[in-house]
Amino acid sequence: MTPIDLTAFDYASGIARALREDFAGESMVKDICRATGASVGIVKKWLAEDHGPGGEYLIKLMAASPAVRLFVDKVTRRSDAAAEAESRMRRALAIMEGREGSGEVIPIIPTLQADLFDARRPAAPIVCRAPTDLPKRKFG
Repeated sequence: MTPIDLTAFDYASGIARALREDFAGESMVKDICRATGASVGIVKKWLAEDHGPGGEYLIKLMAASPAVRLFVDKVTRRSDAAAEAESRMRRALAIMEGREGSGEVIPIIPTLQADLFDARRPAAPIVCRAPTDLPKRKFG
């Protein structure tokens, strides 16, 4: 495994950019405080790029901010199927909520879609039990 080349400044700068992207607006600091439980002073230091969040705060930020999660994914070189599926799901959700317009069909899990709708594969037989075959239960 190769080491990650990331300085403290790069980390603080990347987090600050991600926070500004997701929490833009007049109440940015308060919104970040609510999302993480951090104090106003700490959040202001993150935004000023003095230092980045650690441990618990980073995890809470990753849960609340897609941009922070994307930054961490890029830094850690995470480009696996889970990240791609998450991206597709977020885009599909944006389309369903009307935040993004598109006429295209987005396969959320392409391999599953191919498996479910493969016309070359015979359908599995469905076995049903007749009502008379069901075991009788006693209640009471």
